[in-house]
Amino acid sequence: MTAHRESGDDYQGEIVRLGGWRVAECADGWQWLLQRRDPANAMAGPRWRTLGFCRSRSALIRLWQRATGDDGAALANLSPHFGKKPRVGARQEAQVGLPAPHGRGKVEPPRSPVFREAVE
Repeated sequence: MTAHRESGDDYQGEIVRLGGWRVAECADGWQWLLQRRDPANAMAGPRWRTLGFCRSRSALIRLWQRATGDDGAALANLSPHFGKKPRVGARQEAQVGLPAPHGRGKVEPPRSPVFREAVE
């Protein structure tokens, strides 16, 4: 039986494991997870705790290097950005912007002073 829980020791989304550390894909297909193994619980068995989330390979490798002391060579073959599309039923991020007038296909940001400062 394959685990579907990110905290499970036999989680199917695992990519790399080094001792008590591993990298896995999140269950919703949005990002990579850096996880550390928690000590075994007699009742629940070994569990993995997520310590970081990354969508870029470079950020994931930096996080991995700081946490484990390993050079991260095992992660070098990952794509530069997490590009997996979310599964059906996964939470979708809100779209920022509104369609342009006359259906030109261009998306314009909402007109608010806070948003304009962040974009400009």
